[in-house]
Amino acid sequence: MYEERRGYRWKLAVRLDNSFQFLIEPAVKIVEGFSANRSTFMSWVAGLVDADGTLYLANDQRYARISFTIANENLEVLRSISRILGVLGYHTNGPYLAYSAGTTTPYGITYKNDLWRLFLQRSGEVQQLLQELPIRHSERILQKELASSLTLPTRWAEVEVQVREMRKAVEAERDEFRELAEQAYLAKRTPVHEKDRV
Repeated sequence: MYEERRGYRWKLAVRLDNSFQFLIEPAVKIVEGFSANRSTFMSWVAGLVDADGTLYLANDQRYARISFTIANENLEVLRSISRILGVLGYHTNGPYLAYSAGTTTPYGITYKNDLWRLFLQRSGEVQQLLQELPIRHSERILQKELASSLTLPTRWAEVEVQVREMRKAVEAERDEFRELAEQAYLAKRTPVHEKDRV
């Protein structure tokens, strides 16, 4: 698909069977239900991280700092996640308001509802939590592998090149998918007789 000011993107529709019936329940109820089983809860959190999470590897006073956030419009869901992670031994910050409803970002995203962010900022705890999260998103996997490989404390100079190379790889993959989306979109809109000429 093509979106004004956002470019070409893939849109995916999925037909779900009855095993996904739980999604009809209120989101907070789902979170609380998953909390009864650590593995199930961590799998669910991993899905949120894949979809709406950001893993940061940053320079903090010349040392590498690892942190991540989960963004969501449902404040109560993030509060529940924070509470459950606390019970499991993790320290979170927030949730904090990231964008108010009606705000348009520099990327052209306009939020219909408030967007909240929950933070995990203790590098060692982030490493520990990453080991429990079965992350599937290719970008997050690269970030997880690099973040997990660090022996803390690590000087930023020791990891800066790796972080830069990882970002380049992620950007190259993003550009490739964008190009494929553009080609697929334009192919559907090219009249048959023009395709024959090409």
